[in-house]
Amino acid sequence: MKKYSNTQFIYFEVALPLPFYQTFTYKLSLEKYNKLKNKELIGRRVLVPFRKSGYTGIITEIHKESFSEIEDYEIKEIEELPDDKPLFTEKELNIAYNLSQYYIAPFGLTLYYFIPEGLRWKKKEGKWIKTFPESYIYTLGEIRKYENLSERQKELVELVSSLGEITELELIEQGFNKTTINSLVKKGILKKESFILKKEGKIQLKQQTVEKSIKVNKGLFYYGSDTAEKRLKTYINIINKLQQEGKSSLLIFPSIAHIKKAYEILSKEINNLYVYHDGINARENVRTWFELQEKEGSVLLTSYARILIPIKNLSFIVVEEEAADSYKTLRTPKFDVRRAVFEIYKEKN
Repeated sequence: MKKYSNTQFIYFEVALPLPFYQTFTYKLSLEKYNKLKNKELIGRRVLVPFRKSGYTGIITEIHKESFSEIEDYEIKEIEELPDDKPLFTEKELNIAYNLSQYYIAPFGLTLYYFIPEGLRWKKKEGKWIKTFPESYIYTLGEIRKYENLSERQKELVELVSSLGEITELELIEQGFNKTTINSLVKKGILKKESFILKKEGKIQLKQQTVEKSIKVNKGLFYYGSDTAEKRLKTYINIINKLQQEGKSSLLIFPSIAHIKKAYEILSKEINNLYVYHDGINARENVRTWFELQEKEGSVLLTSYARILIPIKNLSFIVVEEEAADSYKTLRTPKFDVRRAVFEIYKEKN
């Protein structure tokens, strides 16, 4: 970190969740900076004012030079650095930037998409709303005739039926609003409940038939087998070897139901197993996020929306059922999970 002996401020570029193809310049007083225990700043979450409101942003760049007095007058100051360490490393920032360029999406919105729900704070009426929202999943309740349902309600029911379980955020990302969701809950067609991991039931992941694994590039393969159990057994063998070397793994699934069923098998065979998705309590997800940055030999089961967690020593990534429709999203950026994983592969290899 450069020493700023002739100025009272350090200047940064901050990515904000706004529909602009740019970052924004903010400053931090040396007095506040010197009070930080951890002085790593790139990838750090910050709370900043913007016009009449305020947003959660991520520091993406530190300016090496100070600004003139005229320029400095226009630059607003960072209000708070709420975390003890960065949320992302430079590698994750590069991955998010490359995705934003590929899909022509604002960098700030792309990066914000991967931030844990419990850390997306906003400022309203002069106060920061620092809440951890309740997390629920939705399953099918009573299956009734469709005569009294709108076309949109029918589409939602069919989606939940195909996936088994889904979070409210995932439904919203698919273009459904809360009014439609709540109307089906009131009718008893959807059930709203807390997420619970259970070690029971039989694995029912989709069966695929692929002749053999195909090498695409160094360390990059398309892989398939006749049964889900055989695929998981292969993953377990690879993970166990990697854990002996302190290397971590990321397994991505198309739905919560898939994650729960995979957990049933994997939890009996491997250690340091974590689960992260929007149906889990927000505080627990935040704890998992930061713990995975420090934990060697960890294994994470997650959905596509949380694949940018900076997992320590990440060496193995699996996209299970990579062609599943549930990987598609209506939310910006509308990225393909395969492209996102390829960007992670390029940056970390």
